Amino acid sequence: MDPAALIAALTPLHNQYKAGLGKAAPVRSLEVMWDIGEVLRKEVAATGMKPHALFREVYGRSEGATNIKQRSYIPREFQGRCYRVRLMFGDRGDIMRQFRHLCSVTCFREAMPFLDNPKYVLEGKERGDLLALLNSRSMSTTQVLDEVKRLQKELIHVANPRIQHLAEMEDARLVFLRAYNMVFGLLKARDWDGIRTTLADLPEDDLRLLSKNTSALAREGIRTYEMHRVQSTHEIWTAYFELVKRLTERPDEKERRRFRRVVPPERIARMAEMVFALADRRAFEALNNRGG
Repeated sequence: MDPAALIAALTPLHNQYKAGLGKAAPVRSLEVMWDIGEVLRKEVAATGMKPHALFREVYGRSEGATNIKQRSYIPREFQGRCYRVRLMFGDRGDIMRQFRHLCSVTCFREAMPFLDNPKYVLEGKERGDLLALLNSRSMSTTQVLDEVKRLQKELIHVANPRIQHLAEMEDARLVFLRAYNMVFGLLKARDWDGIRTTLADLPEDDLRLLSKNTSALAREGIRTYEMHRVQSTHEIWTAYFELVKRLTERPDEKERRRFRRVVPPERIARMAEMVFALADRRAFEALNNRGG
């Protein structure tokens, strides 16, 4: 096996996957994962290596190690997930046929045990119901994820609070990251009229409240404001509003502290500033004038 050649084949696909998050339809991201898994499957077939050994060769060092050279930025866990996606779908076209309206890659990831784990795989009507849930166009991503987690608790008996909390915060981090990148992209264009056209279904007052409550997540003791649910045509906005609403309404501050462990407070404060600039023209211009 030539690790350099394999990494050279995988890296463009990995970059394509990362570039598509929050921009391309989730089903397209799933197709790229299948492509990555196919490269890995062919290498496993050609070399006879165990998949996990191959994933270590691609990544290099173990995550967290400092004394072994890292070969690539393609994590072993992600490789393993892509390999599972490839084995799950013998025909790449099945992905579009089954998940044309997939709500998010995160929801699919959480539901994977029900799709490929012999111990938990769903069949018949139960599988059909799961596919309908993951492709739901009437539920938000957060609602779908909550239902998948309910299934996990019911069918897999996920009972370790620490693991559950870590998983929840990873989902929250991804929601924040996707929203942050989207807001940054809107501001980067420096087109106020274009921003207001893009955000036509999000009143400026709602964005101001979102900014204030985002700022309150940066540290405890900052006043929060009541928010109502929004249904934006862009699911990233809907998911981010729901995340901030949930975190700021919780009387217990433990979840907010966990959130600050996965998203630095200074990044949260920056997000609050950028969201406010989408709702206030003077703030927008001030941000641009200082090279924001």
